[in-house]
Amino acid sequence: MDPNYLSSVIKQFEYYKMLAEKTIEQVDEPDLFWQYNSESNSIAIIIQHLSGNMLSRWTDFLISDGEKEGRNRDQEFDLSIQDKKQLMASWNAGWDCLFTTLNKLRDDDLSKIIYIRNQGHTVTEAINRQLAHYPYHIGQIVFLGKMLRNEQWKSLSIPKGNSRQYNAQKFAIEKGHIHFTEEYLQQLNKGNYQIAHTTMQQEKWFERHFQFGNTQQIFPSILERLSGTSIRLVDKLIGVSEKTLTWSENSSWSIKENIGHLIDLEPLWQGRIEDILSGQTELRYTDLANTPTHTANHNATSIQELLGSFKKCRLDTIQILQTLQPENLLQSALHPRLKIPMNLQDHVLFVADHDDHHLASISQLLYKTQ
Repeated sequence: MDPNYLSSVIKQFEYYKMLAEKTIEQVDEPDLFWQYNSESNSIAIIIQHLSGNMLSRWTDFLISDGEKEGRNRDQEFDLSIQDKKQLMASWNAGWDCLFTTLNKLRDDDLSKIIYIRNQGHTVTEAINRQLAHYPYHIGQIVFLGKMLRNEQWKSLSIPKGNSRQYNAQKFAIEKGHIHFTEEYLQQLNKGNYQIAHTTMQQEKWFERHFQFGNTQQIFPSILERLSGTSIRLVDKLIGVSEKTLTWSENSSWSIKENIGHLIDLEPLWQGRIEDILSGQTELRYTDLANTPTHTANHNATSIQELLGSFKKCRLDTIQILQTLQPENLLQSALHPRLKIPMNLQDHVLFVADHDDHHLASISQLLYKTQ
């Protein structure tokens, strides 16, 4: 048995619960009780049934039959709940029962036999049975939500027409083992990445003040930030429409242009590492008007190409930094704009701050176009 089985099924239950709840969020309260015809179930009836099933199946899971004597299954299909508040209380009671039980189970419980209507199941079989049953009904909830919202429906997975872009973003990331639900469950805390939003203004980059001369042993943490920028960009932008990627406000940069700017500056960061290591007294200058970014027309470049280009040039930077020795971090040169000596560790921290500055700008653009 896979030692990750229990954590995997918990994530899958969380994922399907999320799909239903994101559907319910989109639907007006009266529509929760809408039925296509007398033989069809409304969203409310399906919720009522799921809750009844969960409370029966997962209460005293290991020691009593999953079909409890007090359960009236037929009554679950006769609507008795009349408002959304009661409906969601019933919904949450069922899921709380399920997750409380699953979180108490241990690997050595999986081979135990439990019964549903006197039919024996291993614990694994019983879990799998419900993991097929609940998504069956949650799919019905999502289908009803799409019918009710029609053109106003907001996709819960890959928006229509975005499959190619989504695949390109996925294949831009190195192969690795990650549970398929992770990117979706993160949205429980963030919307579409979570778009970290604040009403506070961000200082313009050229108006920021810096203190250099840092000698703390924090280089591994800074390297981790620099390595993570590419991943954070991909994670933020999965499934984002071309309209959003190219939108800008008051002549500011679009999302694509922010990424393009990061690409444009990577050779500068690499060159300044070379300046410091070679003993130059002053770091090389750059165009403070950011002419390359303004003239490159990054909006005409596909998002997958931009993300791939940034990933490649950032990996080149990381490879350079991984060759450094501790004594290299204290070598310094004068920053040409700030007129302050900057050691090599200051420089890489400066780059990491610059990354975050533009990641924050991208988040603000995502929030405004959400």
